[in-house]
Amino acid sequence: MVRKLNRELYDPDGIILDQIKASAGGQLPAGFDPGSFYSSRQHARALQMTIFGMSDALGPFGIKWSEIEEKIQPDQIAVFSGSLWAI
Repeated sequence: MVRKLNRELYDPDGIILDQIKASAGGQLPAGFDPGSFYSSRQHARALQMTIFGMSDALGPFGIKWSEIEEKIQPDQIAVFSGSLWAI
């Protein structure tokens, strides 16, 4: 778990941490590729992380995915991914 943003890599000018004073953020561990866990093709990294996160959240659900598929239609499940920049 990353507890401190890598300032030199992601905020060398101090805009996010010093000027905007962001109080939340995240950084993936070096070398971690969420797209390697599924057929990601042309997915942007943020979308890859969203899909990986949902898969990780549903993994310990306690119900086999095949059982869920029997009870609902594919269009009844969705994941929303987006970004936001606010001041």
